[in-house]
Amino acid sequence: MATLEGQRHLLDRLRVIYTQPDRTVGICENLENVLPPGSLELQPLLNLLRDLCKLWPEWSGDILYPVPSAQPYAGRLSRTAPSRAYTEALHDGRLWDEGAPYGHSRWLLLGWLINELDKRAIDDPITRRGLLTRLQEVQLEVADREIPDGLCSAVVVTQSKLSGQEARLAYLEHWLMHKMWKQWPEYSGNKGYPVPHAHCSPAFAYERASAGGTLWSYGSDYGLARRRLLSWLINELEKEMPDA
Repeated sequence: MATLEGQRHLLDRLRVIYTQPDRTVGICENLENVLPPGSLELQPLLNLLRDLCKLWPEWSGDILYPVPSAQPYAGRLSRTAPSRAYTEALHDGRLWDEGAPYGHSRWLLLGWLINELDKRAIDDPITRRGLLTRLQEVQLEVADREIPDGLCSAVVVTQSKLSGQEARLAYLEHWLMHKMWKQWPEYSGNKGYPVPHAHCSPAFAYERASAGGTLWSYGSDYGLARRRLLSWLINELEKEMPDA
């Protein structure tokens, strides 16, 4: 299984687990449960999962029991062995108990894994090329006419007929765009309204231009700034893809 493809597959399945985990088993067993019986994906995904667990700042040091114990041995300073902590929590039905330190740590690990894979998926070449394609479509659409949408909405419109896997990729492209425009030299400082205005807040400028149909106007500094942002995003993505 290719690395990027494996990360996407694992991310999808961890999201399912996060929504409704089987609280009688740990993360690895939950992963097995959400795959079809006998799936050839299981071992590669488990290997990837365990490699990621080693990067978690709170990793126990045990590849099979990544969640550290919260309780020390009686009279000793060292923590309980991770395997023993797992066995005790399993016996007590508290593997996923948010109110207990050990169960809470398991939720923290699962959340960290999802966030880490999300970051990797957002930054991978497939996502970047997809966003470039969608931004180029928007650039063609606004070349000689006004449209009633801002940049985010315009990109979403091009994704409106997507579903399933394509829709998930579109979600990643959307967040990649948000991440990128924070580096735009003219960035307003507002992540929801990145285009600045000289005399009012970015949010108010957007609402006023949207009501007046001038979001992309060549006749206003604000509309021109939005066009500059679009061009900047495309140029930054094209730098990474000489054949784009």
